[in-house]
Amino acid sequence: MRKNRGPAAQADHLKAFWNWKWYDREDSNPGEVRVFEIDDDDLPERLVGCGRLIAFRYRVPITGNVRSNPSKEFRVPSSGQQDSFLFFDLDDPGQRLYPVLSEKAKKEAQKVYYAQNPFAETSLTELAKWTGGRQAKGVPYPNVRVKPIGVASAAVYEAEKRDDGKSLYIHRFGEESGIRPVLAISNDGRVWLAGGDYTCPTPGITN
Repeated sequence: MRKNRGPAAQADHLKAFWNWKWYDREDSNPGEVRVFEIDDDDLPERLVGCGRLIAFRYRVPITGNVRSNPSKEFRVPSSGQQDSFLFFDLDDPGQRLYPVLSEKAKKEAQKVYYAQNPFAETSLTELAKWTGGRQAKGVPYPNVRVKPIGVASAAVYEAEKRDDGKSLYIHRFGEESGIRPVLAISNDGRVWLAGGDYTCPTPGITN
């Protein structure tokens, strides 16, 4: 994403990108690839795009049983969706997800989900320990202080995949294990997922 680790790494990431779009080597012209430079030292060096981020669905753990609480939605403002994306880290064995919001979307998110958030700040590592799962292990989280928004039940993103055209995809977290990540936000409006049991093999997010 920011550092070029050579043509071999670039080829692997490009292949993963097209596999996610359900294309294979027999497709001679699968479409356009966009490369982004993102100035954020807390993100991995290179990420693969799942699609344009639309929303996260979540539940606030007010009572003991999170699933019994009403579902809410963290929606990227329409004015900021054009440059807000959901990525995953191909170099991480757990293939961790990283939401990346546009600057405009971050400002809006900070006002609502951080400034008005009643929860105390904590670390991404502590949140991951709380929820557990595959993403609570492995690659350490960056030293970022966040406020939890809620337990993420689904990610909604837009992508153009082979034979589907441009479509909305909804991935429900924890379908197999019941372990879901925590959706959180830092003071600068960056959004994070901590913990959870998902992974991101071809052709999409699993569990």
